[in-house]
Amino acid sequence: RYYGGLVHEITGGYPMAIVLLAGLLRFKEKPLQWNAVLQQLMYGNNGTHQVQRGAVLQQLRSENNGTQDASECLPNTQITNLSGDTRRAMEVVFWASFEDLHNDLRSCYLYFASYPTNSSHPADQLVRMWIGEGFIKARRGKTMEEVGHDYLKELVLRCLVEVEEMKANGGIQLVRVHKSLMGFLESEARETGFMEMHDIHDVVVPPSVRRLSVQSDNGKRYNITFASKKFPKLRSFICRINIIDDDIRKKEKTSSMMSIRINSSMISSSSSHLGSFG
Repeated sequence: RYYGGLVHEITGGYPMAIVLLAGLLRFKEKPLQWNAVLQQLMYGNNGTHQVQRGAVLQQLRSENNGTQDASECLPNTQITNLSGDTRRAMEVVFWASFEDLHNDLRSCYLYFASYPTNSSHPADQLVRMWIGEGFIKARRGKTMEEVGHDYLKELVLRCLVEVEEMKANGGIQLVRVHKSLMGFLESEARETGFMEMHDIHDVVVPPSVRRLSVQSDNGKRYNITFASKKFPKLRSFICRINIIDDDIRKKEKTSSMMSIRINSSMISSSSSHLGSFG
């Protein structure tokens, strides 16, 4: 009853906030770390205080203090439809969960911001992209692919990522991020300079961009020309366009995606209908 009362006070009974909190507490020792985290979240969710992400991070790190190896807010339209109390609860619990990730795992999670809301992601492809980005560090006795899948499993255990489909051997086949979390991810990716996300109508990209994601769902073809611009720091370019081909009588919609790892041999493409890039 004691913990139940605290959980309800922190989450307001909102299901997604409860799930996130459960995922966070799964990686904490009971009762000392549980009590410390819940009390800190109570403070953050108090209407008389602004959510302090730095304070939550400091508290979680001090409580972790090497005991967990971890394997070792500006909400957007996905969040603004929620009530004020629900939004505040989601902010508090999400940022606590996010800041509890170690640096490499945090980068892996932010990578989901480059893809559209409600999209599914093949686990093997995600892990290869993470490896290409340098987020996965070698670990004795394991391949980098195995370490990458361990990272993905931890995100699932923390309830930050949902499993959509499993493989016959018990491995993860497809994953997705719940739509109510995408707004937080996108805000963090933009604010930290981790990635630039653009609608295809307005591709104004700063020269300092490191990762660029361009998305379109309106069914039209576009020519995107970057030839006149230089991006010396660009590492990755991800493009996804839903196309309605006028040449096809049935007006079938084709989902096209291209992921390019700049200055690397990793190129993943699943499209024959991409616009021209030059």
